[in-house]
Order: sequence, then structure tokens, then C-alpha cells
Amino acid sequence: MPPAELRLGLSGRALVFGDGAPFCLVCGARPFGRRAIPCRDADYARRKSQNLNSILEWLNPALAYFNWRRKVSFSIDAPLCVRHFWRGLAGEFLVIGALAAAIAGLFVLWAKGKLPSGPSEMGAWLKGGLVAIVLVGGWLISRLGKPRPLLPCEVKRESDDRVVLIYPASPPVRR
Repeated sequence: MPPAELRLGLSGRALVFGDGAPFCLVCGARPFGRRAIPCRDADYARRKSQNLNSILEWLNPALAYFNWRRKVSFSIDAPLCVRHFWRGLAGEFLVIGALAAAIAGLFVLWAKGKLPSGPSEMGAWLKGGLVAIVLVGGWLISRLGKPRPLLPCEVKRESDDRVVLIYPASPPVRR
């Protein structure tokens, strides 16, 4: 089956659906929210910076490269349904859930009167545990990178205000 294209308008980062209400770009369902998705299109950057870069390559090749790099990356706010919106956010939920469980555990210990009343080894361990949850969790999330939903298509920029989504089979149909 040949690749199918879905042409949409672009207003800043928001996608503009010309023929009606937006739909999930993965399955076609009613959108729950929008998530920013970083995209790259080297062909558009080459076309857009061709005139200036032909001059810059003579003067300073590094400036020509950085001018091209600046135009390669762009992001879109893709509408996604509930199922696809939350995909990829498990790490954040684990860290926030562990922190909430630890704080709830402290409240339970406080309510039962089992928290130490003064400086002690138990208090130091409790504080260390809370700090470790925040620091280790934050470090793990930063190492794993910013989770983002994966679109089943390639996003190409047609012009400053148009994008083309190229699906391998067929684009999602609004449900």
C-alpha cells in the first residue's frame, strides 16, 4: 500500500484542521489534549535557507551550518486521545507516586505517634529516603529523556504554515 498523506495547516505550533474539528493523529478518536512533539525536516531547512547559505558559505561556513540547524528542528502540538496522550509518562507517575506514598507513610507514622520526637538515626533515615526519592527519581527521568508520544507517521514541513504527515498505510479517520 502506498504511503498516504495528511496535509494540515500550522499556526505557530498548533495544527489547523481545515475541514472540521481536530482528531487524534494516531487513531482518529476525539482528542483529550495536545502534546508537543519535536520534529526534524532537513529538506525544508535546506530549501528555506538556500539563498542565505549560498552567501554565508563563502563568508563563514560555521554560520551557514548554524543557520541550517536552526531551521531543521520544529515542534507541533499534536492532538491526542486519552490513550495516546498518557503513553510514555510512566516514569513521572512512578516518581510522583513513590513520593506521595512516602509522604502518606510519614503521616501514618505521625498519626500513630511513631515518629521520633528529636534528632535521631530513624529521623535521618526518613529524611534521607524522601530526598533520595526526589533526587534519584529526578536523575532517572533526566537520563531517560523527555518522554513523548510516537506518531505512526513522518512529519514534513511544506511551508511556514503547512505540514504534511506521511503515514505508511492510511491516515486515521475522524471517529
